[in-house]
Amino acid sequence: MQTAPVSFAARAKKALGDAAMRGAMAEVKGKFISARAQAAAEYGDFESLRERGKQIREQSINEMPALLRQFEQNAQAAGARVFWAANAEAARKITVAAARHHNAKLAVKSKSITGEEIRLNGALEKAGIKTVETDLGEFILQLAGEEPFHIIAPAMHKRREEIAKLFAQNNIGEGGEDIAALTRSARKHLRAQFLAADIGITGANFLFADIGAAMIVTNEGNGRLAATLPKVRITIAGIDKIVARFSDSADLLALLTRSATGQKISNYVTVASGARNGDCNDGSEEGPRHHYIILLDNGRSAMRKSEMREMLRCIRCGACMNHCPVYHAVGGHSYGPAYMGPMGQVLIPALRGINYMPDLPHAATMCGACEVVCPVKIPLPGLMRKLREKQVKEKTRPFAESAAVFLWTFVCLRPRLYNFAAAAMAMFLRLAGGGSKVRRLFFLPGWFSARDLICPPGRTLAQMLKKENR
Repeated sequence: MQTAPVSFAARAKKALGDAAMRGAMAEVKGKFISARAQAAAEYGDFESLRERGKQIREQSINEMPALLRQFEQNAQAAGARVFWAANAEAARKITVAAARHHNAKLAVKSKSITGEEIRLNGALEKAGIKTVETDLGEFILQLAGEEPFHIIAPAMHKRREEIAKLFAQNNIGEGGEDIAALTRSARKHLRAQFLAADIGITGANFLFADIGAAMIVTNEGNGRLAATLPKVRITIAGIDKIVARFSDSADLLALLTRSATGQKISNYVTVASGARNGDCNDGSEEGPRHHYIILLDNGRSAMRKSEMREMLRCIRCGACMNHCPVYHAVGGHSYGPAYMGPMGQVLIPALRGINYMPDLPHAATMCGACEVVCPVKIPLPGLMRKLREKQVKEKTRPFAESAAVFLWTFVCLRPRLYNFAAAAMAMFLRLAGGGSKVRRLFFLPGWFSARDLICPPGRTLAQMLKKENR
């Protein structure tokens, strides 16, 4: 458990001042929302599909130990080697050891949020293994030295002008800001990396216990290339990705793609179990000869036994952040590494400790949009509330906040005092706003940094009703 405090508020304040980022976010804000709504409507009874998804994932949580053992047995029977990593450090060590065993110098990596969680790239680079992100968005961010901004569209905050500048600085392509040309330049550059790579590293969207196979779902061919071209493949997946039956994949895919991007299905769905054994039927040389699968715990077993267990249902679609007003205001970099938006507000405290980013569970309007669109019906606002309650019980909230709540409770329990205080505040706000808007109050700088308050009439509702004899 990590307890070094990281301030969401400080990061969010910086993001609110980033005009370029907020402009880029404004352009894409409604696209994911409208695409998801249309895809759900076209499906028909999408709510029944959500319920099936919830039940599938609940079974995964309930039977997790047995399903993981079944997966291990079937994956090893197919030729893979399965390793168990208790934490991020163990997962990094296993990955580096496997790469060194095969004298790897170059690794190509498909987009993996689990890889971000364990900080894999830094460990590989430290071991002398060059690591290239091959998802276009991740590749752009690697050039920029940034973390992912979104789990589905990691570079959604980048404008074409910035990308063109990054490519020019790294001698990729022939210059210009044409999107098609930039994409061709990236494809040409990355194709050479695929062909030269010693190992390919991927995550997994799902792990199917009954066939011992991992599934990756992508919209770019890089995932499949990373999984098949190098002679060595390493799959890193959280133990929460386990699913009992491959036959459940149809429902899970229907939920995942519609919730993430509004697609009926993604461009590429790749399922692989073991390693290539002998020549393929067509005589080709495709497929890794060695496949290492690393099952990462890193706090998930503890989550399974806690009040946060429902979060393990998450299928990483990103719908919660697509619909979150706070995420759209402050962007993905305001949150901790790997996970952002409402899912991050629960996962980060659950995995890293509640004091790692103590203000994170409070970074929500509690509008409930995230719960409404979650494909597996995770009660995200309720889980955030439980985290807040835990902080109160452990007395980790700031003294000023605790004192303010105590004072508010004291006043609310005394009707006469409450009516007097409310009347005084109504008059104060009326004077502070000058009959127009209240734009700033010295004791609430954070609240007024992003909004104004319409000037109240100077009287409370109770006073107005009393005057009208109601």
